[in-house]
Amino acid sequence: MDRAGKGGAVVNIASVAATIAFPSIAVYSGTKSAVDRMTRVAAMEAGKLGYGIRVNCIYPGLIPTDMGLQLANDIVKIGLAPDVNAAVGSVVEQTPLGKLAEVGDIANAAVFLCSNEARFITGIGLPVDGGMGM
Repeated sequence: MDRAGKGGAVVNIASVAATIAFPSIAVYSGTKSAVDRMTRVAAMEAGKLGYGIRVNCIYPGLIPTDMGLQLANDIVKIGLAPDVNAAVGSVVEQTPLGKLAEVGDIANAAVFLCSNEARFITGIGLPVDGGMGM
């Protein structure tokens, strides 16, 4: 049976939380670590079985969306920052590029991983986190 198809690309979204210890999000970090591991297993299986499908994931940094700001609220709630601005500021401080990610930054990385320019990339987690996860 010929399993090789025309190929394709899968891009899963993990999180920088899969690579660093960050307060108040232990369960979230665990699930994003699982996304990373499943990505790598799927890449290995798809490659070895000759499906022609590349499987990668992205580790986004904090993005100022409703979900990202909820993290800041959670940090305040457990007493690790006096207010949301201080919580966000601490994330920015830990990010070498000195700012939060934008949704478009993540989208651009996904487009790249799906492109022909990434045709020999599979099984990786691509940090799009401004250096936070170094």
